[in-house]
Amino acid sequence: MKTRANRIWFAALYLTLSLGTVEAQSSITVSAITGPLETALINGGTFLLGQTAVGDTASILLRVRNLSSAPVDITRYVALGAGFTLVARNVPFTIAGNASYDAILYFTPTAAASYSANLQINTFATQLLASGIGPPDLTILPTCNTSDPHTILFGNVQKGQTRTCNFTLRNPGTTPMNIPAFFITGSEFINPQPLATPFTLAVGQTISFSIQFKTATVGVKSATLSIQSQTFTLTATSFDAPLPTPVLDFSGTLTGGPATIASGQQVYVAMRLPSPAPFTSTGVLTMTLIPDSSLVTDDRAVVFLGTGLTSVPFSVQQGSTAVLLSGQIALGFQTGTTSGRIRFTLSQIASGFVSDPTVDLVIPRAPVELDLTQTGRTSGFLFVKLTGFDNTYSTGPLSFAFYNASGSLLQTVPADFSKEFQAYYQGTLTGSLFNASLQFNVNNAADAVASVEVTLTNSAGTTHSGRIPF
Repeated sequence: MKTRANRIWFAALYLTLSLGTVEAQSSITVSAITGPLETALINGGTFLLGQTAVGDTASILLRVRNLSSAPVDITRYVALGAGFTLVARNVPFTIAGNASYDAILYFTPTAAASYSANLQINTFATQLLASGIGPPDLTILPTCNTSDPHTILFGNVQKGQTRTCNFTLRNPGTTPMNIPAFFITGSEFINPQPLATPFTLAVGQTISFSIQFKTATVGVKSATLSIQSQTFTLTATSFDAPLPTPVLDFSGTLTGGPATIASGQQVYVAMRLPSPAPFTSTGVLTMTLIPDSSLVTDDRAVVFLGTGLTSVPFSVQQGSTAVLLSGQIALGFQTGTTSGRIRFTLSQIASGFVSDPTVDLVIPRAPVELDLTQTGRTSGFLFVKLTGFDNTYSTGPLSFAFYNASGSLLQTVPADFSKEFQAYYQGTLTGSLFNASLQFNVNNAADAVASVEVTLTNSAGTTHSGRIPF
């Protein structure tokens, strides 16, 4: 009797375990989630994933729910079929009571064909059906373009303005093409005449549509265009409206500077806008000398005062017309000693100007400018020292007229130092300043000479020194 009782107890225990497994399996449900839609899968049934363009990847979320309060062991979880990839936890694993587990199923067709796979979760099984089709041809019409097949460039667009890109979509295949998805993710890119989905493209059919971009902020903007299972990145760069083209004032009315610009001056430049700035901005004002003479390429004396530089920052506040140069309402600069043009260029960090703000300040050619004349004598010799500049770099013929104490002309001595001046100036970067010392032999009669008048000639005219006493 004891042995028989033990056998009955083991049989009952086995029966109880078997019934518990059956209850656990019946508590499992499986559903497919695509976007906001959740579809229950049927054990022993089929599920259609729809069409996916060749080379693209479609994905769905598979959710396994345990509807019972007891845990369920998942010992098998696979999707067997070419083109399908299941990303799930390695088995075995357990789903707690009244809990769920999510996995992702990917479908990537490699050719235009029909595909199937068997989804098995423990004893639950369903057949997955899908098809690979050639993608529709998307053509981007001018003036928009692409950087790669899946990136569409709207270009640079002024803030608040609208840029429209036009497209065509064509079915190149031999069967009608279902387009279940056609939408834009990103509020700054819109389709003004949205296409209701799903829709079908007949064989060879082409439809047209447009996308508009508009934003109220500055920066690089992006969105996603989804067509069927394909996605395209839409990009645009938004920038502020250009600044009104500034006015540069060299008249000296703001600072009392010279009204006529010439070499050897310190001039003040002021900058203003003809209308209030639409936004706060900064930039750089740069001076560049363009010499008349082919002997030189620059004059390093053409710099802003206090900085020794040829570029200075500028700034303007939103709503203002006053532009500050290095924080000042006006800024001085040296005109140097070279004729030509001082070109002022402006670069604005954000969006540029309405029109080209380049200004050329003309430095006219001028006769030789003498800053200092000195004379001296020794027994039998006279000395003349001349300091000045020639902004044309063409000094050559000189003439020296010597006078006695009564003012009578004693003698005129001509000279031509063209070669010497040309050699001196060749390739210089420091301007046309010169310091010339000349010596004259007067045959021991130096005391008879009371004064000298020097005449210098360049391509712009003649300069007379006036009577210089010894």
